[in-house]
Amino acid sequence: MRGPGVITLVADWDDLDAAVEVACTRQQLAPIGTTEEGPHRRTYELRSPGDEPAWVFAERQGEALPGTDGRSPPQPITLRARFGRFGDAGREAALVDAVARRMRQLAGVDYAPLSP
Repeated sequence: MRGPGVITLVADWDDLDAAVEVACTRQQLAPIGTTEEGPHRRTYELRSPGDEPAWVFAERQGEALPGTDGRSPPQPITLRARFGRFGDAGREAALVDAVARRMRQLAGVDYAPLSP
């Protein structure tokens, strides 16, 4: 699935926190909090330097079972973003793209260098 501010990719759920953290740095946002909405949904609340709110919503499809190494296996994850009180399609797309890019870099590995 792909649309403005929405991406579905196959990635490791365990990498989501790290990917959002890197995306925040690249998009000049500060993480405020994370809400777990069951084993399949997570919401990240963020703030811009101008105190605009932003959110990243993540939802995974499939079972929330760990793999043989204790990590969850790669699975489809849908990422959505909302920026500002009224939305901003360009910034939402950039935020989701930044999270997805980092998740792809981390897929199947324990660490990966940050790339520009």
